[in-house]
Amino acid sequence: MKRLSSGPTFLGKRVFPAIMGCVAGMMAILISSQEIDIPFFLAIVIGLFAGFLMTIISMRLLTEYMDEVFDAGDHLVIRNRGITEEIDLRDIRNVDSPLMQPSVIWLHLRRDSSFGRSIKFFQSPSHSGYSKLVDSLNRRIKQTGQISGNNSEEGGDLL
Repeated sequence: MKRLSSGPTFLGKRVFPAIMGCVAGMMAILISSQEIDIPFFLAIVIGLFAGFLMTIISMRLLTEYMDEVFDAGDHLVIRNRGITEEIDLRDIRNVDSPLMQPSVIWLHLRRDSSFGRSIKFFQSPSHSGYSKLVDSLNRRIKQTGQISGNNSEEGGDLL
């Protein structure tokens, strides 16, 4: 199986929020050690609140992205939070990449999966460059005969 997603995504989703919490805690200690008229307890509370807030924000921003995506020929293997699902290329309606964020790939599905109808992941650095992976996957989906110009029962194509 060929890896399509970026390797550090899994680590970033788990480690980055913890790092943000530690940075906020260190900020609180530094603030409390300065000669400022802020009580030690208040500095700790502010630091903990900032750490909590940064952790929540970073988790919210990263949880919508899948941990790992692999190409297994006629299907993709997707892993996220311990759940693994195989998605057949025929079940993918379209593959897209936002213009302002070309490292992100969106898979728009025909059916619901355990991850929803839209799957996002960061593409592997070896696939860097706008839409190389998108074009490749869309071409393979088209070869399965599933992308057509008029597909009214599926809500039309996103191409």
